[in-house]
Amino acid sequence: MMRHLLLATACLTAATVLGQANNYPNGSTVSDFTVTDTEGNVHNLYTYTSQGKYVMLDFFFDTCPPCQATQPYYNELHETYGCNTADIIVLSINNGTDTNAEVDAFEAQYGGNFAHAPAVGIEGGCAAVDDDFGV
Repeated sequence: MMRHLLLATACLTAATVLGQANNYPNGSTVSDFTVTDTEGNVHNLYTYTSQGKYVMLDFFFDTCPPCQATQPYYNELHETYGCNTADIIVLSINNGTDTNAEVDAFEAQYGGNFAHAPAVGIEGGCAAVDDDFGV
């Protein structure tokens, strides 16, 4: 179990470093964004960070095998730390190709047995976030 968690952490770290290298050098401030998840809830990055919360962005698309494979690790993250109930906020940002219905179907199939992190499809503004982060 610990080996799987370490592997997931390494993959997420590599993706994070790559994302930072593409658009944001270490120490820089990322652009603010506001998105609406598939449930109609609005999420603003700077609102969360001004409250002292840590925000983790999960960039995915519905037919991506690695995206599907990492979902159990998000389940473990949820079971360990809760999902958006404390200091860690997880937002799943689609790559700009999936509708909200496709995003919901992805979560139903791969999301595990928990209320998945808020997910953002085309209708919720994911494309602008993807462009800003170079995804």
